[in-house]
Amino acid sequence: MNGSYRPSRIILLGEDASPDLRRETSLDKLVTAQSPPFFLWHTAEDIYVPPEHTYRLAAALAAHDVPHTAHVFAHGPHSLGLAQGAGDATAWTRFAASWIAEQFDAPARSTTNSHR
Repeated sequence: MNGSYRPSRIILLGEDASPDLRRETSLDKLVTAQSPPFFLWHTAEDIYVPPEHTYRLAAALAAHDVPHTAHVFAHGPHSLGLAQGAGDATAWTRFAASWIAEQFDAPARSTTNSHR
């Protein structure tokens, strides 16, 4: 979890978390073929959690054929929530609603390329 947000890491793992524990609890390392579909969004300007975390998670999801989508918006700080008034990032809720609806309309997952 290089570059992880230290306050969150301390809350979740404690002040003295070993590098091994940090690696073992990194979300991208926990993905399996049974993981649920993921909608991911991030901003490139997030100074606390680099977008590389989203890229790594998306790559792990793709490697396990887990349906997912990832959106990285150019602008916006960390912790935007609904991102109201935050430029292009405000679109994430529309994108999420559309993608979720698409998941319900999609045929059952197969072992072939099922990324969305």
